[in-house]
Amino acid sequence: MIMAFHASDAEVEAILRDAPIHLSFVYMFSFNVTDRTSSAIRCLLVDPIRGSATVEFKNGYAYEYTNVSRRAIANLLVQPNMSLGFWVNKNLLNVGRTKQRDISFYTADGKVFA
Repeated sequence: MIMAFHASDAEVEAILRDAPIHLSFVYMFSFNVTDRTSSAIRCLLVDPIRGSATVEFKNGYAYEYTNVSRRAIANLLVQPNMSLGFWVNKNLLNVGRTKQRDISFYTADGKVFA
């Protein structure tokens, strides 16, 4: 489950450090792409203003991507039939321009908290 609220960067860092549950943080102009199904993606949030995307996979892993093409984000938002998996593979994974940050939560034994 992804929850959203507004917080400063310092507040976000403090919450991430101490968070007991899985939270992802969304800024003002993020869109939750919910009108599609995917066999691998639980949730996809995109922010065309910041050029960022947050992906939570069904296996529990979650990543935030920055420097995402704003044109690709706009294309995803206006193309209701576009596959989420196709979009993530083409615009986030193995793309030289994007930067990836793991935001998954792990248990003490190193397993992903799903």
